[in-house]
Amino acid sequence: MTKEILVSDDEFETRVALLENGVLTEFYSERKDEVRILNNIYKGRVNSILPGMQAAFVDIGLDRNAFLHISDLYRTINEFGEFVNGSSKTRERKTITDLLKQDQEIIVQVDKEPMGMKGPRVTAYITLPGRYLVYMPTLENIGISRKIENDSERRRLRTLIMKLRPDNRGYIVRTAAEGKNEEVFRSEIEFLNDQWQQILRKADQVKAPALLHEDLGLIFRVVRDILTEEVSQLLIDSRESYDRVMSYAEKLLPEMKDRIKLYTDKEPLFEAYGVEKELRRALRQKIWLKSGGHIVINETEALVSIDVNTGKYVGKEDPSDTIL
Repeated sequence: MTKEILVSDDEFETRVALLENGVLTEFYSERKDEVRILNNIYKGRVNSILPGMQAAFVDIGLDRNAFLHISDLYRTINEFGEFVNGSSKTRERKTITDLLKQDQEIIVQVDKEPMGMKGPRVTAYITLPGRYLVYMPTLENIGISRKIENDSERRRLRTLIMKLRPDNRGYIVRTAAEGKNEEVFRSEIEFLNDQWQQILRKADQVKAPALLHEDLGLIFRVVRDILTEEVSQLLIDSRESYDRVMSYAEKLLPEMKDRIKLYTDKEPLFEAYGVEKELRRALRQKIWLKSGGHIVINETEALVSIDVNTGKYVGKEDPSDTIL
């Protein structure tokens, strides 16, 4: 399977498309005039505690306080690196008032962006992603990506991380780590640990509320998370962004530099690869199906509803088969 990453960057917006065999499979966008706070880390102050909801509101310096549920204070992860709640006995033993006090300062990470009249949701379980590992400085578990299916490789990776990790801190081994050697992990563990120590030092120096760490921009997250050996090329239509990405790759991903290319043709990048056409089709509210039926997609603050209609398809005899 051939994978390509296209990056269209201008003064208003950054857009990223992932193509598999020439077909658009993933799309990301980030407007320059929008403030993105997802995965940012803050030093916050507990503004109010709600025992009835087992939650608290934390002032992190934004217009609206952030919501912190007890499950984001008191949980663990399974072997795949997925957060899960503790046992029922554990939850009965600890309450939100046992864990937090009014005006207490706490380091939190934004888990969900603000939406509508709701403020952001935050967690006390910090995650710092690298290319091959996700560092969890407040936990001790080691999780392995589900996509690494070979049992012997899973055991090798777990043993290697347990050997290299300092102070028994937690890590999730990402899919891209499969087959990598000890030196690769040693270097990344040192980098992520240094990043966490910088955050802690800043937390000691500033008063709450304060921003401690800002996540990477869209282009660099794509380079870190999606640019793997499976990707044949990363095309960027902005000279400035291309230079910045090359500088980033030279330091952290030198083996990928030859796959990063500047797009200079006159025809817009997304038009040349058919992305604009696919986006127009995908973003329509009403989508026709091959059978003659159609679906209607509506987004609300609480949920996204998908209404399935038979449309032009009336079936044959069985109403149940017609609906399916």
